[in-house]
Amino acid sequence: MSKVFRKSERGDNMFYLAFFIYLAFMFIYGFSVKLKTKDLEEINVSNRSLGLWSSAFSIAATWIWAPALFVSSQKAYQNGVLGFYWFFIPNVLSLVLFAVISINSLKKLKKEHTISELMGNVYSSKRVKRLYDFELSFLLVCSTGVQLLAGGKVISQLIGMDFSLVTVLLALVAFSYSYAKGIKASVRTDAVQMILMIVAVIAAVAFLIPRGQVNFGGIKSLTTSVFSEQNWIFFLAFGLTTTIGLLAGPIGDQTFWQRAFSMKKKNVIKAFVIGAIIFAVIPIGMAFVGFAAAAEGFIPIDVSLVGVEYIFSVAPVAISVLFLLCIISGLSSTLDSNMCAAGAIFSKFSKKSETVKSARFGMIVIGVIGVLIANIPNIDIFWLFLFYGVLRTSVAIPTMITFLFSKKPKEKSIFMGILSAFIIGIPVYTYGALFSSNVYKVVGTLLVLLLPLVFIISGGFYVKEQKVR
Repeated sequence: MSKVFRKSERGDNMFYLAFFIYLAFMFIYGFSVKLKTKDLEEINVSNRSLGLWSSAFSIAATWIWAPALFVSSQKAYQNGVLGFYWFFIPNVLSLVLFAVISINSLKKLKKEHTISELMGNVYSSKRVKRLYDFELSFLLVCSTGVQLLAGGKVISQLIGMDFSLVTVLLALVAFSYSYAKGIKASVRTDAVQMILMIVAVIAAVAFLIPRGQVNFGGIKSLTTSVFSEQNWIFFLAFGLTTTIGLLAGPIGDQTFWQRAFSMKKKNVIKAFVIGAIIFAVIPIGMAFVGFAAAAEGFIPIDVSLVGVEYIFSVAPVAISVLFLLCIISGLSSTLDSNMCAAGAIFSKFSKKSETVKSARFGMIVIGVIGVLIANIPNIDIFWLFLFYGVLRTSVAIPTMITFLFSKKPKEKSIFMGILSAFIIGIPVYTYGALFSSNVYKVVGTLLVLLLPLVFIISGGFYVKEQKVR
């Protein structure tokens, strides 16, 4: 029997109360962080002193973002195990891959706060730094927009609050403690948010298990065999782009480099591996929700929010409230990470901008633009997710080769390779996404990934240091 989500009146007051208590708690908890100096070194990288477990939970929470909460259950609901598989596996592996790359990067790290600054110094090139600054900033804008869009849609649909107001409130709370306390406050609040997410998802799954209905083929009753023709068709339509985008994800994202640069070096690999394990709990739990919704023939209002709608339709108020806080936590943890990353990028844009004031100005800019993007009519979460996944891919190969190989590529090869990905690969992919052409999406993704590699191989490697350009 099909069921359709409807906002329940039984828990409206509870939802409102939980929402505002959560916002107040995070505001107060974020501000409770004590800083020693309040200089740029502490605001951006916490004096390189972050601990293992707080960092691991923060990494997991930051990697949750909107797609991990919503796309996981959506793909499980629509495409069954195959949809979940091509989303989950690269998600987890990406953090492990980043652990290896980041620990190698620390061998070259001196006093840099951003990956763009480090790459610029490695190649003695201002133009390489500028390309990275552009990619990182554009990513933060898109990511912030996605988090606010997803949070606004869920909360406004659930409790009837104005969508635009919700996006502003979410942005303001994440901004407030990030603005005042920097990366240390972001990591501390992330840890609390991650624990809350785990509790909520486990509670939801525990409630659903006794119902005994799970459809691993999804609502479309697709095969679960990885050797089937359906799987390879799905791989070309979704899996390839998603896998490349996710594996490249942390590499092209300042939020993860900022955590690597802010930790004690001995904890970096452990923190990212533990973070990957902690993270895995959430997409697995959300996929189970999607499988259960498919088994019951549940019909969502918005298929991208099927997991959320299903829980709020069948679960008791207590679990629904807990799940609401899970959603807000997942989105907020990425929001405050984005704010801090923006602060680092803006404050390290040039020698003149190396001030706490510049860092805080960057947080304001990203927050305002993110709210504006979230409020664009009919903008789609899934499309934005795939787009900035491809954007991150543009710098993946150059960064990996720089830190995993003993010899460096030539500066010109790095610059031209990334630039070609921007002006050729990304437009091709965007065309495919806009006109629903899988061929153009696949070709665009491969161009973004491989064009930098072609330039690096054809340009060769150099030994001598180059002058700053």
